[in-house]
Amino acid sequence: MPVTVNAFEELVPNRRITDFMGSVMVEQLLDLAIAGADDFAPTSVGNGGGGTVSPYIRASLLLRDLGEWRSELETRFAAVLDDTVRELRLSDIVQRRSRD
Repeated sequence: MPVTVNAFEELVPNRRITDFMGSVMVEQLLDLAIAGADDFAPTSVGNGGGGTVSPYIRASLLLRDLGEWRSELETRFAAVLDDTVRELRLSDIVQRRSRD
């Protein structure tokens, strides 16, 4: 008998961090995204093997070049990572050096 998955019946674990970026940074990141709209590429799954998921199941794009914001974003995310992992009861996340 097939197992039915009801993935959307409950909220997924989440965390809201008030003022994580601030309105000025958000506006500038949106400008970056709009200017780089043609540079977004479909994401893949797995460990870089190029696996894809049907866009009917998962539609996800990625902008790799964050320009001058990369370092600042990495610093901000690293600052909240441990508390977020603990609060959401996730497995530890090993931080990799960024791809420059």
